[in-house]
Formats: sequence, structure tokens, C-alpha cells
Amino acid sequence: EVATWRQIDKNHVQVVLPIINRHPRQRLMETQNRYSEVPEPITGTFTVAVQAPEGFQNVVPEVWELTCEPRTAATTLKATSSKGAVSFGVPGLKMFKVIVMDFRRKS
Repeated sequence: EVATWRQIDKNHVQVVLPIINRHPRQRLMETQNRYSEVPEPITGTFTVAVQAPEGFQNVVPEVWELTCEPRTAATTLKATSSKGAVSFGVPGLKMFKVIVMDFRRKS
């Protein structure tokens, strides 16, 4: 739903994508969880597709998963690129993970 990016230089862009397992009953602007409910974990791998930044549509980025589930780790994910979109599999989700995509053009 939300991503941020930064231009390192003209041939290098990083995109940061938080992935949050929201409770199915959570409403858009709801800020209170009166019963401390947590969402059901996603146990299988699911695919995420992201549009590449302008000018980087033909670049397959390095993709890392940053997680604290069950312990802090940074794992490389395999990514593919097709028609300007980058796809990768995320292996399960309890609460949240952060994905970092590192786009580098050959200079």
C-alpha cells in the first residue's frame, strides 16, 4: 500500500516497502484495538509485485527481506522482472516485514 524510495545517484535507487499483516476487521482509520487481537499468520509464501521506478523498468533489483520474526534477520529474496514490474515471493508473515529493493543500472 505504501512505499518510499530514495535516489542514491542517477544509476541507483532504493525502494523500501513495509508489509503489514493487518487484522481483517481493522478499518482504515481505526487506531484502537480494544481486545488486543492479532491477525492470523500467513504461513505460505505469497507473491508481491511492484512497479519499478521510472527509468529502471528493465533492471532486476537485489531484494532483501528484513524481519524480526522470530529473530532479527536480513534475507535475500529471488526477484524477477517483466513489463516494468518486479515480482518476488515473501515466505510467510506474522506481523510485519520490510522489503528493500536495490535497483542499479549498469553505467
